[in-house]
Amino acid sequence: MKKKLKSLFDIRASEPEGFTIVEVAVVMGVISILGSFAIPNVLNTIKLSRIEEAKALMNSYAADCLGQYRISTDIKEFNKKAPENLSKEKLKTLGYSVNPEKSKCSALSIKPLNERDKDLLYQMGFQIYEDNEIGSVKVFKEAIPSDNPNPRSLPSCRGWAGDNCGLSPEALAAIARLKQIAINKANCGSEITKKGMDKWTGPIKTWVPPEKGNAKDLGSCKFLDPPKCMFEGNEYRNCEEVEAARKRKYGALCEEWQRSKVVNKAYITSNANGETKSPECAGQLFWFHTGQQFDTKEDFEEKKESVKKTQCDIDKSNKKNTQFTGIYKIQPADGIKEPCGTTYHFCKGEALTSVEYQSSSCNKSSGGGGDGDNDQKEDDRGNVCPNKSYRDNQGIKCCPGRINRNCIKSRSYRSRTNMCKCWY
Repeated sequence: MKKKLKSLFDIRASEPEGFTIVEVAVVMGVISILGSFAIPNVLNTIKLSRIEEAKALMNSYAADCLGQYRISTDIKEFNKKAPENLSKEKLKTLGYSVNPEKSKCSALSIKPLNERDKDLLYQMGFQIYEDNEIGSVKVFKEAIPSDNPNPRSLPSCRGWAGDNCGLSPEALAAIARLKQIAINKANCGSEITKKGMDKWTGPIKTWVPPEKGNAKDLGSCKFLDPPKCMFEGNEYRNCEEVEAARKRKYGALCEEWQRSKVVNKAYITSNANGETKSPECAGQLFWFHTGQQFDTKEDFEEKKESVKKTQCDIDKSNKKNTQFTGIYKIQPADGIKEPCGTTYHFCKGEALTSVEYQSSSCNKSSGGGGDGDNDQKEDDRGNVCPNKSYRDNQGIKCCPGRINRNCIKSRSYRSRTNMCKCWY
C-alpha cells in the first residue's frame, strides 16, 4: 500500500507545471479586449482633466483682464495689453497654444496644439466688454468644438461657454457691436478730458448712449441742445452757468465785447477757427455773422452756406428775369448747396441741362450762323454725328459730347476756335 501511494506522488511530481498555449492565448485575448476599452478611457480622462486645468487658467486670465480694464483710462491702450500671468509654456503642457489672432485682454483664445487631440480638446476663449445699458464690465466666454467632437467633451465645452459653445454669427455680431460702443464712448470721454486739461471754455460734446432696441445705433458724441459747457476746464450743465461764472471772475467785459460785434451788422468773423478776447472771455471762441453770434464752428459754417445759397438763388433768378441765353455757372460757385456752382444752359431765361439745350430752339438758332458746318450730320470719315459738327483745319468733325471748358471761360478762345460753335 505504501508503495502504491509513493508511486502516485511520484507520478504527479513528474507532470509538467504552467499553462498550455491555448490557455495563454485565451488570457491574452481577454486582456487585449479589456485594454481596448480601458486604455482610451484612461487617456480621455487625462485629457479632460487637462481641459479643466486650462479652463481654470483662462478664468485667472479673465480676472486679471477685468482688473486691468477697471483701472484703465484709455481703451485703446487696454486693447494692446495681455494678461500679466499669461504663460504659453504652461498652456503647452496642457495641449494648448495661444491663438495669435486673439492674444490680448480684449479677446483671448486658446486652441488645441495637436490635430489629433481636436476631437476631445476644443478652442476656448473670452472677450472683455462693457454693457452700455447697465454700465458694467462683463466677460463673454466662447468655445468652438471640432466638427466631429467627442461626446465626452461637449459637457465640458458647455460648462465653459454655455449656449456659446459653438458660436453663432449673431452672438459674435452682438459682442462686436458692444465693443465698438465702448470704443466710441471712450473716445468721447478722452475728447472731453482733453478739453478739461486744456482749460477749455465753451460748449462741449456729450456722450449719447445708443437707443435701446436699435441694433444699428452705436452711440454718438455730439453737442446737446442746449449743449453742456466748460469754463476754464470746469464742466457746467449749460452755457448760462458759464456766463455767470465768467461774470463772477471777469465782470461784464466779455459780454460787452460780444455785443459790439453783434451791433455791427456788416461784421463777419474772418478766422474760421473763431475769435475771442483775452483774458475777459477766458479763451472761449465765438463766431459772428451779420449781426448774429454763434458758439460753435458748425453753426457758423451753416450760416455762411445759407447766405451763399440765398445769393445763388438770386443769381439764378436774375438770369431768368433778364431772358439770358448761354452757358453760365451760378455764383458764388464755392457754395455747397444747390444751385451754387451748378452750370446751366440758359435758353431765354430757362435753365436747361446740356441734353435739353442741344434740342432747344436756342441751340438751333446759334447753329444757323457761321459757315453752316453745324448743320453737317456726317464727318469726313463717314461717321454720323449724333448732334452737330464743326469744321477746323483738318476738315469736318463731330461735336464732342462734353463742353470744352475753355469755351466757357474765355471769350477770345471761343472767337478763334470753331469747335466752340458746337455750343455758342
